[in-house]
Amino acid sequence: MNWNNFRAELKALVHLGMPIALAEFSGMALATCSTLMMGKIGATEVAAIGAVHPVFWTIALIGITGLSMTSPLVAAAQEQEDHREVKKILYASSLIALGLSLLLGLIMIGINLNFARLGHPAEVSLVSQPYFWVLIAVFPVLSMYFNLIYFTDGLSLTKVGMYVSLGGFVLGLFFNWIFIYGKLGLPRLGLIGLACSTTLVNLLQFLAMIVYLRSNERFRAMREARVLRMDVWQKALEYLKVSLPVGMQTVVEFMAYALGAIWVGQFGKYPLAAHQIGMTLVGVSFVVLMAIGTAGSIRIGQGLGQNNPRGVRLSGFSAMALALGIVLIPCSAYLFAAEPLAKLFIGDERVWSIAASLITIAGLFQLSDAIQSVGISLLRGLEDTTMPTVISLVAYWALGMPLGYYLAFQAGWGVKGVWIGYLVALSSQAIWFAWRFYVLSGRIREVKPKESQPINPA
Repeated sequence: MNWNNFRAELKALVHLGMPIALAEFSGMALATCSTLMMGKIGATEVAAIGAVHPVFWTIALIGITGLSMTSPLVAAAQEQEDHREVKKILYASSLIALGLSLLLGLIMIGINLNFARLGHPAEVSLVSQPYFWVLIAVFPVLSMYFNLIYFTDGLSLTKVGMYVSLGGFVLGLFFNWIFIYGKLGLPRLGLIGLACSTTLVNLLQFLAMIVYLRSNERFRAMREARVLRMDVWQKALEYLKVSLPVGMQTVVEFMAYALGAIWVGQFGKYPLAAHQIGMTLVGVSFVVLMAIGTAGSIRIGQGLGQNNPRGVRLSGFSAMALALGIVLIPCSAYLFAAEPLAKLFIGDERVWSIAASLITIAGLFQLSDAIQSVGISLLRGLEDTTMPTVISLVAYWALGMPLGYYLAFQAGWGVKGVWIGYLVALSSQAIWFAWRFYVLSGRIREVKPKESQPINPA
């Protein structure tokens, strides 16, 4: 592999991935600030957020993660300058986004009607239900917005999503201040105010994307391309076949982590608090890894569109190398400074002594998570979505979770046993995903033998 080509590929991945990471961080920052602002209203309202969000996002991500397939599909079509295909993908993915959001919304409605049966205190359930109703109502808009972000990402316009997300962060803080606390002559609305703020931000972000796509000259050829309604429906069916397994893979993993949290809770509040600290640290690096993976899938889509199989392999292995290089920083910190990091979160020795051991395991997580997170995105770029779901099912539910249960409850390892189970599942995924990418990318037909060439930037 040519070193100059490798460096060029790393530069392209960073150029695409950095705005995606900043967009994700802005969303996380707004969620964190919203919780902090609600903390001034009362513990019941904060508890309500903690009760509603896991349910809402577990179901919502089934649809939203599936929509991530828009990016590599659009990237491939754009490289071939097939404006009709680009438009068909946009219309088809939008139909799927709307349809899945309505279907998943019905599931959410059923849960909210029975929210009191989830076991939360009565006062928390009473406050949670109105907030949940608003999130359900705005979910179709949220899904359509994410699809448009994935669409522009696929066109290598990742800064668009970054700017809209940063704008949403600023507006979200402002609307929170107005509606939660009752400023500028408005009544103090508390949690309902947060729901109003969320609704306004999502609507404005969605409208901003619509205006951008309809007014920017670079989309003129796509807007003027004529597509038949039957072609769009056919493309929607094709899209559903590759996107639905992506959502199912998310369910497989979320259920494993949800069950693990339940197991940890059986050991008491101190291990549960330590578990939360460890998962928070793991989540920070995951956002960056997800951005690299998305950038890698876009580059692979471009490589497929350019009929450049060697460039596809170069993009994939460069993305893995970049991810491993980046996680060496948190990996070293978690392995060699676990106890000081735990003390930053909490002063209770009964918690940070447990958290320190989990943070050490989290250091090992980083290496496996880097390959796993990027590997799954690379396979999606190759439109390989069903087998990775099967691999995840085996890695978690045939290997990791049974081992975690045995170590936690039979061997007496407690919460550390659960985390070892997660580590085994992640490591299994990493090995399988990397090997599968190696095999599948090697099967892409070359037009003629040539040295690995970087994929031309869009």
